Amino acid sequence: MTDSTGSDDSPHSELVGWIQGMPIVQHLGINVEHVEAGHARLAMPYRRELSHADDGTFQGSAVGALANFAAGAASAALLPDGGRVMTVDFTVKLVAPARGSMLVADARTLRPGRTLMTGVVEVHAVEGGDRLLCAWALVGLRVIPPA
Repeated sequence: MTDSTGSDDSPHSELVGWIQGMPIVQHLGINVEHVEAGHARLAMPYRRELSHADDGTFQGSAVGALANFAAGAASAALLPDGGRVMTVDFTVKLVAPARGSMLVADARTLRPGRTLMTGVVEVHAVEGGDRLLCAWALVGLRVIPPA
């Protein structure tokens, strides 16, 4: 595995910089922890603004956004530099309360294609050393070739 967290010598540093530079990613506090071709791990620390009840539980829309960005990162990492993906569809299944100090989304590309890609994501709520699967997502992505 090649760790790609935006350092200048990582093969996906341009992609990581693009993701981390998005205003919505910054607003949500999402961090790209790892990217390699077809795989990505993103994390989002808990903040009150991401909850619905101020009880340490992430609201579902925040969970879905994290999953969507993780799938996009995994799929975009399969493209040449400057290649991007754009979400065309995503389904999120919330299977347990997303309660914890952080969410971690692990994504992989199931079907890479020239026009469309499909990614699958597992989202875990993390508290201390415990990880609980709280959601999974299936994401359809359109390929935007480099300019």
